[in-house]
Amino acid sequence: MNYGTGITFGAFDPFHWGHLRLFIRAAEQCERLVVGLSTDADIAWRKGRRSRFHQDDRALALSQL
Repeated sequence: MNYGTGITFGAFDPFHWGHLRLFIRAAEQCERLVVGLSTDADIAWRKGRRSRFHQDDRALALSQL
C-alpha cells in the first residue's frame, strides 16, 4: 500500500545509518516523506542533555538527502 504523505520526526543527533534506513523504508511507503527535526531546546528538555550538533547543522545535513 502506498500512502500519500508520510511523516517522521527525530533529533538525528548524530545522524547515522539507521536514520538513513528509516528514511528509505518510510519513503517506500508514501509518495512524499516529510521529516521533522527536533530543536536543540527540545533535545535538552526530553533527553536532559545538550545536542551534539546544532540544529542548523542537523537541518543542513537532512536537507542534502
